[in-house]
Amino acid sequence: MAPQTVFWKTNRAGPIRKVIMTKDGVRTEPVAMMYEYVGYVKSESTPGLVYHTVVRITVDRMGKASLAGYTCECKGFTFDKMCKHIKALYNAVERDARNRAQKDLKDIAETEQLMDKARSATFNLEL
Repeated sequence: MAPQTVFWKTNRAGPIRKVIMTKDGVRTEPVAMMYEYVGYVKSESTPGLVYHTVVRITVDRMGKASLAGYTCECKGFTFDKMCKHIKALYNAVERDARNRAQKDLKDIAETEQLMDKARSATFNLEL
């Protein structure tokens, strides 16, 4: 039986950007989103014990999620680095991260298009 996630929340989120050099200058483009989730996972071996666990997940534009960083306060993490609490939290939040990334990347692209239109309109007014 896998450990049960008691509670989790999104702690931080932000885009990962690629820098593109053009003849007009430098611009950036979002290529993925990173989310940090903080959760509390019940211990299987010790009833009543709950471990504080953190996972950082990146989701690219194709919807592929990957584990970018993690930490847990259990003894298994101290020695093995990847414990079952991290896996349990990752499995609990992966779908949420994919859904958020799809929406966030779309919103960022729309916002950048609007900003580009506003910049070009301002530039045309100055001429």
